[in-house]
Amino acid sequence: MAALRGAGIPDARIRTANFYVGPIYNSPQDSAQPPAIAGFESSNMVEVQLVDVTAAGHIIDIALSNGANQIQGVGFSLRTNHYR
Repeated sequence: MAALRGAGIPDARIRTANFYVGPIYNSPQDSAQPPAIAGFESSNMVEVQLVDVTAAGHIIDIALSNGANQIQGVGFSLRTNHYR
């Protein structure tokens, strides 16, 4: 997030689009035993809205070099009151 802000993207154009925390189960070798929780995993999907679409590649590079490990896609829409 700090890297995106450092690239000049204001907080109003960065938002959490999805957040997940869930269990990771082990698979017991004895099928009579139920799976047990071995740990937890989490994910945080961040949405960034750009006014200058030519900056998209640069912003994606910044996100990837600062820990992002998935890019869900790039979308285009008309500007609305949602991101003022």
